[in-house]
Amino acid sequence: AANALARAAAPAAPLLSFTRGTALSAALKDSDNTSGLTPPDMAIGSDGTHVLQMVNVVGKIWTSGAPGAAFQLNPFFLGGTNFLSDPWVLYDQESGRWFAGIFDVTLGGERIAISQTSDPTGSWFVYAIQYPGVSGGGCPDQGKGGIDSDTVGLGFNEFAGNGCTGAFLGAAVEVFPKAAMESGSSFSFQYTTPNPSYFSLVPAQALTSGMTTLYFAGNGGSGSTILQRLTSVGVPPAATLTALPNLTVAKYTDPLAAPQPGTSIKLDAGDSRMQHVIQKTVGTNTQLLMTWGDKCKPSGDTASRDCSRVTVTNETSPAVVFSKDIATKKIYDFYPAATYNSSNDIVVTFGQSSSTIKPRLMATASNGTASFASPIGLALGTASNTTGRFGDYFAVAQDPANLNNVWAAGEIGGPVSNDWQTAIVEVNVTP
Repeated sequence: AANALARAAAPAAPLLSFTRGTALSAALKDSDNTSGLTPPDMAIGSDGTHVLQMVNVVGKIWTSGAPGAAFQLNPFFLGGTNFLSDPWVLYDQESGRWFAGIFDVTLGGERIAISQTSDPTGSWFVYAIQYPGVSGGGCPDQGKGGIDSDTVGLGFNEFAGNGCTGAFLGAAVEVFPKAAMESGSSFSFQYTTPNPSYFSLVPAQALTSGMTTLYFAGNGGSGSTILQRLTSVGVPPAATLTALPNLTVAKYTDPLAAPQPGTSIKLDAGDSRMQHVIQKTVGTNTQLLMTWGDKCKPSGDTASRDCSRVTVTNETSPAVVFSKDIATKKIYDFYPAATYNSSNDIVVTFGQSSSTIKPRLMATASNGTASFASPIGLALGTASNTTGRFGDYFAVAQDPANLNNVWAAGEIGGPVSNDWQTAIVEVNVTP
């Protein structure tokens, strides 16, 4: 059937195979979400024993595959009655700590939590970080966290007016001292004034130990061909932020609203802003792996569809070394998130729908030298989603228990047409 889960993919090129692995039961859904916020903004991390999912203002932890109870993020982040949303989660394999954040519109800043041990079910340090010069009158939207050996980065878009109702002020970044945050100490941090020349500067998660240059990446928006990168070197208050010369990729444009069966309401597939960034040492080079939404015409198709752009740069000798769209004939692919596994394969999860396919969670992979393999289905949608909103962003996390494998999390249609449901499924990769 058109909506059936694929069992496996074993293409001739790239020279790897991957299969649908374990699906975690009781992934977060709308009824867990007491605020009624929609759509589900996705965050996930894994330490090999635990998987932590955060969506909007609710979280859940699985221990050895067993789900814990859903918990609300306002008390977790000590947010009181403040308006919080857009969480992110990272497990840092180098330090063995968990890092999570969520924007606080009421505060005009971000709340960042760091686990006090390697156990995410234990105690966390929590910091309320107000954007300098803002007192409840600004809105840092879609904050994304990143981390390297000695710093934690935050990238966000700043809007004027409480509730994100005012003009776009620009993208901004903040850099924090990692060691001080891990110890629960007070600290100084560095920041940039919002710059309207940037939109969604996303910090990278470093997968290689000892990396002390933290990268931020963005793009020029719909119709552009530029790739923007910034670096932070040093520990606040002595970090140096540097804008790198832009690189060029094939033109990208905002995705289309995606059709779904049984309704004229289409899914909002977002725009072409940067979604997800990973940095890793591959051979002797530092590479960045990035994803964002795009529109393209799939091979053999007669019309443009939603496509998912995946790009890799070599930052040691700055150049684009891989930039391809995941594109499926007569189907819409959106909200990509990607990471490397230990074999340096690129594993990508994304959403998919069409006039005959209910919104579902998909995955594909590449060895980085060839096109992507045929996608496989990870989780089916049980119904079309008639809210018109969908995702905003999906998430991936390498599995430290098997570093060739990757956990994927995203929205799927259902359980009823005007609610949301998520799925968490492991992608097992054989080099």
